[in-house]
Amino acid sequence: MSRIFVGNIPFSCSEVDLQQWFQTHGYEVSEIELIRDKVTGESRGFGFIELRHKWKVQAAIECLHQREFAGRKLTVNAAGPMGSNRKAEAQLRS
Repeated sequence: MSRIFVGNIPFSCSEVDLQQWFQTHGYEVSEIELIRDKVTGESRGFGFIELRHKWKVQAAIECLHQREFAGRKLTVNAAGPMGSNRKAEAQLRS
């Protein structure tokens, strides 16, 4: 478990906003992928984050799940391995 799923992200927020929010809580982000609509390029309101220190993933989930970010309570969970649920991910992205 090294990837974190983050949902209910405000559509107006960028990768930088999300990275700064994680850093404010003491977590160093190594990668952020906000999922965007293929046609409009607009955020779909969810994404995936990898932390620089994998051993902090569970602590980040426990600390940040349901915490308010830009007026919304985020859903923060462990993401499954990449490719484990490609069909569901493809449906979410389309």
